[in-house]
Amino acid sequence: MAESAHVGYVQARLQALYGSRPAGDDWRLLESSIDLQHYLDALRSTALKRWVRGISPDSSAIEIERTLRANWRDAVRRLAGWAPSEWQEAVLWCQWLPELPTLGHLLDGASVQTWMRADPVASSYAMDSVADVWIALENTELAPMVASLRDAVGVQDAWRSVLASRVPDGISVIAQKQFSALLALLGEHIHAMQFADPDSDGQVLRAGLRDQLGSTFRRASGTVVALFAYLGLQALECERVRAGLVTRRLLKRVPEGMTWV
Repeated sequence: MAESAHVGYVQARLQALYGSRPAGDDWRLLESSIDLQHYLDALRSTALKRWVRGISPDSSAIEIERTLRANWRDAVRRLAGWAPSEWQEAVLWCQWLPELPTLGHLLDGASVQTWMRADPVASSYAMDSVADVWIALENTELAPMVASLRDAVGVQDAWRSVLASRVPDGISVIAQKQFSALLALLGEHIHAMQFADPDSDGQVLRAGLRDQLGSTFRRASGTVVALFAYLGLQALECERVRAGLVTRRLLKRVPEGMTWV
C-alpha cells in the first residue's frame, strides 16, 4: 500500500510537469526570437526556464553546452529523488547520457578538444591516448560501462547494459515489457537519426518520438515507466532548447523560421 501511494504521488507530480510543457504554438512563438537575448527572455517566461539557469546573453557556445549538461544532471537527480528507492540507481544512471558522444570520440582515438580539459565531467577521462582514457575511466562515474566497452560494445549499448543491470528484480511482467519497449523505441530513434537523409533536420523524427513518448507516458501512468518516458520527453525538450541557444549564439541573429536545426 505504501509503495502504491508513493508511485501515485510521483505520478501526480509528473502529470503536473507534463501539463506545463510548451505546446506547438508556444514553441513557434519562442523560436520567432531572432537573437539570444530575446530567446532567453522568452524561455524564462515558460516552464523551460529550468534549462537556462546559469546561461546569460554573454555565454559562449561552450559555456551554454556545459551549463545545459549540468542542468540535465540536476533534472535527472530531481526525478531520481521522486522514484521508489529500488529504482533510483537506474534513474540516476540517465544523468550521464550527454557524456556518451564525448566518450565515444575519445575511445575512437580522436584528439582531446580544449573544452574537454575544462569540463567538470569530461576532464576526468579526457586523456591524450586511448590507453590513458581507459585507465581514467575506471575512476569515474562511468566506470560501470568499462566491462561492456572492453568487449567491443559501443558506448550506447554499454550504457544500456548498465541501465538494464540496475532495473530492480521483482517488477511486474507488464512493467518489464513497457520498459523494454521504451528502450527499444529510443534505440530505434537513435538509429533512424544516424541514418537519416543528410538534408533532413530531424524534426519529423523528433516529433514522432515525442508523440510516442507521450503515449507511453499515458499508458504507463502509475508506474515508474512513466517517469522514464517523461525523462525522454525532457531530453527532447533540452535538445530543442540547446539548438535554439547555440544557433543564436553562433549566428547572432537567426532568420525567422529556422528552428530546431
